[in-house]
Amino acid sequence: MFELDFDEDILNVGRRGMFTGHRPERIPEESVAQVKEWLRHTVESLAKEYDVFSWAWGGARGVDQWGARAAVENRFTVARAYLPFPDMQKRWDYDTRKEFDSLIKHSSEVKIFSPEYSNKAYWLRDKAMVDDADVCVAVWDGNPHGGTYITVSYAINTCQKPTIVYNPVTHRVSLHNYCK
Repeated sequence: MFELDFDEDILNVGRRGMFTGHRPERIPEESVAQVKEWLRHTVESLAKEYDVFSWAWGGARGVDQWGARAAVENRFTVARAYLPFPDMQKRWDYDTRKEFDSLIKHSSEVKIFSPEYSNKAYWLRDKAMVDDADVCVAVWDGNPHGGTYITVSYAINTCQKPTIVYNPVTHRVSLHNYCK
């Protein structure tokens, strides 16, 4: 179904990955299962082919949590939870908070970037996740607005990080900054 079929050294990455992407309401409902499966497949493929075994997640509902769950279910350590501020989950529904708490328990390190909510806290979190990663995995619809856009742009244009982007609307995968 999904292929990450690169030539031998086309993707030369280290061992740390990170997830970024949209909240559930930004992803077409009919695409959610496919996004989760793509994340699971991507985690599995990058681990098997490129030894990416440690994943950072940003705590948010949607892609952050789905990616972290994919890593946990594939028996990979979600080593680094990057949270913009404490108690970010307190206004979420019960099931989403329960999933968040479970993923925090599977994280060997939790970093918090601000004592309280602010837009800057989200940016500090996202920047640190990209800076600390060797490869970025994103679910982004291509819309040039919002936090996912800013994070993907930073990874691709500023940091020149290998970035794999899955578009949940078109179901296309694009690769950026990979070695040829």
